Amino acid sequence: MENKENKVTNDFLNNENPFIFSTDNNTPNPKIEVIQALQPIFIPYALNQDELKLNFRRFLDANMDNLISDIINEYCYKNQLPQLTEQALIDCNNFTNEDLMDAIIKIKSLKLWNKQQQLREKVHDGLINSMKENQKAKAYSTKIPNEEDDLITVNEIIKKCERQKEKENKKTN
Repeated sequence: MENKENKVTNDFLNNENPFIFSTDNNTPNPKIEVIQALQPIFIPYALNQDELKLNFRRFLDANMDNLISDIINEYCYKNQLPQLTEQALIDCNNFTNEDLMDAIIKIKSLKLWNKQQQLREKVHDGLINSMKENQKAKAYSTKIPNEEDDLITVNEIIKKCERQKEKENKKTN
């Protein structure tokens, strides 16, 4: 009995992490980490989509330089190159290097995303300003068709197609 206690004490003293034997220690479970990595990120249905876009735009504005440097670092690490600047990466004329092209495309798409959003907002604001009040009310209160309306429309189209086939059959006979 004493040997077991003594062994635990020696292990405790020799261990680099003295909290390994505490009950509060959370040992990482690789199975749980894999399951969590496979699960999709949950976004509640009630969350406003405009709010998500706004938060994403704020994130991009705040972290644009960091994201670009991460892309450059990843490319340099993959190809065992010294640290490059963004301009040196773009000025490189090696179009056969797929990793380089992927990195450049990622950088350009990050920069263009913000510009595209600004352009969409300008177009949206311009359309709203050019519309009359009754047109705005119609635009925002359009009825989304339900499944029954879709079925009725599909049935009407099928009937029209059948009628056309009958007419064509009569003409050929």
